[in-house]
Amino acid sequence: MSLEHSLEIKSTIEKHPLAELIVEIRQNKLDGSLRLSMNEKKAVIYFDEGRLIYAVSNAREHRLFSHLLKERLIEQQELARFQNFAKDYEFAAALKAAGRLGEQQLTDAAKAIVRQIVLDSLSWIKGDFVFTPLARVRDDMKLDVEIGDLLMNYARCFDSGWVVNRFRSFDESFTPIKSDMNAGESFRENETILLVAFGERTMTAEALRAATRMPESLLFTGLYAIWLGGFVERANWNPAFSDLALKNLSSAKLHLVKKAEDIRIARAAAQNGDGTVDEADSPDASVEPTVELSAEEYLSRFENYESLYDLLAIDQKAPTRVVRENYLALARSFHPDRYRREDPELFNKMQAAFTELSFAHETLRDERLRRNYDQKLESERSLKKRVAERGGNANEEMTHGEESGLQNFEAALACISEGDLAGAATHLARAVHYSPQNALYHAHYGKVLSESAQFKFKAEGELQTAVRLDAKNWKIREMLIEFYTDYDMNKRAEGEIRRFLELVPNHKEAMAALKRMVP
Repeated sequence: MSLEHSLEIKSTIEKHPLAELIVEIRQNKLDGSLRLSMNEKKAVIYFDEGRLIYAVSNAREHRLFSHLLKERLIEQQELARFQNFAKDYEFAAALKAAGRLGEQQLTDAAKAIVRQIVLDSLSWIKGDFVFTPLARVRDDMKLDVEIGDLLMNYARCFDSGWVVNRFRSFDESFTPIKSDMNAGESFRENETILLVAFGERTMTAEALRAATRMPESLLFTGLYAIWLGGFVERANWNPAFSDLALKNLSSAKLHLVKKAEDIRIARAAAQNGDGTVDEADSPDASVEPTVELSAEEYLSRFENYESLYDLLAIDQKAPTRVVRENYLALARSFHPDRYRREDPELFNKMQAAFTELSFAHETLRDERLRRNYDQKLESERSLKKRVAERGGNANEEMTHGEESGLQNFEAALACISEGDLAGAATHLARAVHYSPQNALYHAHYGKVLSESAQFKFKAEGELQTAVRLDAKNWKIREMLIEFYTDYDMNKRAEGEIRRFLELVPNHKEAMAALKRMVP
């Protein structure tokens, strides 16, 4: 097992709520990232020695521009002045450079966004999490974010029955943590009584019950709140991080610290677009391709690329290893830190290019994201082709129907990635309705319908329509061939391959498929 996977701790939010995970990480002074997902919602929270230092999410309302607009720190019309306002790090730098907002204002905004991400994520009642120590945040982006009040208020939201079930037994023990107790008015009565009862001693829940004479419900709701709030540490319970896992994380930390100097450059190059670093993605430098581009050629590629594959200079079928190698080679050669002392305009361009480069890497290295991107890319190419065929400019605006079709197609891809075929079928039916000449929409609609024998004939009709609309597209015809094969109509499948080869002679994939079918 690789170091990366042996150190990952995975489970569900139902079993280990986010608030408890944060406190465990804080109590054990762990470094790393906590990746959360619930359906389409994603968030990553970063820690340094147990302190919460940064967070990002895929929600629009958690972007810097959204927060500044909401707080009325900028006006909507101002956004037009900043080309990359949707990219938080660049937008913050541009606001600061323009003298529009000061460093302290931007820091306060970043902290507020992190708190909002945590607050919103606390409400997730289902989903998954993965903790890994192999992720970091750039030093200049680390924040010291206090969320004890959020966690205490979270604890107070639940009825006593739910809270009691979060405890294993009265044998659990608690040790007070030295803290400022002057703000006594922020505590509820049972919480204050418990904190006073501790003194400086470690006590079990049973001992606290005897000392305070509290009913079980008040005892556990109070303990839960002051534990999440950071006023006591908890032992003898059912944590997400087992003793063995903590031991492995501790051992790995020594290994990573020892190796830190060797991977210092790799970490700088492997920064994600949001300022984070995945150390597990730093391959050995000996396998990386060399870069023979000048800075001008690199920026020209960035300004004129049509797809993320063009940006990385790789084929659309390139394996993940090649994606990673080309990304790292380019990142090391053109990381913005290399240009920090040069012309400010060049530095800003390198920052913008690096953000796009990181986005390309993050999208194409993830199998699901890459599959969705490829399908979206194919749809966009199909739209441009149809616009050109009707005599228009390939770059002209989409019609309302085309735009609605694309939106439904993207929604269908999201449903497919979540296993929701019924939802995908609904969106694809709408996509076909809005864009009846889009072969890709018909093909995917037929493919989804083919999952149920009940819709076999409808599926075949959609796939045949797709092939008729784009007869020379192998990927689309391949879907029809797979349909025939799945339903044991091998002669029809063979016929489709031969018809395609008549249109596109010597097509390697089609010839290989025919050879497999007819040895």
